[in-house]
Amino acid sequence: MTDYPHLTDDNRDDFFRLAELVTNFEESVEFLPQPIGPACWIWTRKTKVAFIRDGKRTNTRITSLVYDTAYGTEPRVGRQLSTICGNPNCINPDHITDHLAGFWEDLEFLLQHEHPLQIADRLGTNHAAIQAKGKRAREYGHLREAAIYDRYLGRVLEYYEQEADYETDPKKRAWALAQVGQLRKALEVRVEERKAA
Repeated sequence: MTDYPHLTDDNRDDFFRLAELVTNFEESVEFLPQPIGPACWIWTRKTKVAFIRDGKRTNTRITSLVYDTAYGTEPRVGRQLSTICGNPNCINPDHITDHLAGFWEDLEFLLQHEHPLQIADRLGTNHAAIQAKGKRAREYGHLREAAIYDRYLGRVLEYYEQEADYETDPKKRAWALAQVGQLRKALEVRVEERKAA
């Protein structure tokens, strides 16, 4: 058995589990030491790999296979994996992160602690981008993320309803009521989608 000095106690088991799943896995990885932290595992083959899952031959991206094997997650359509080391060919599970998962966790936390109109700024984005992510979550059937998005829409709607109730300037009140109408329509669409599913 080959000695791999660049493997850590945390990722050694992941490496050998992947070697059992993917043909020529060990020969396809080059180790690139980092100044701090674990070495990069540089994948030297095509990014799509074939392996056997539940007795069936399956094709997937190597980063997804590594992530799912290391963290015990199920494959998901629409997941956005990237590497914290910045090397797009790195497949070290310690370096792979799911950006959208972090986004939804942050959004869920901010819904409890922030003013609804400050949430997008705190996430470093805007309302339209959150809407796009919410739409993708629904399209891909990610129920947890879609529910978080619905709560976000609900908080923003509550804010604009209160704003419209207290506003004395007719133009500002009309603008707030227009926002309420748009958000209510979006939430009604969500309710109808849930009923149809």
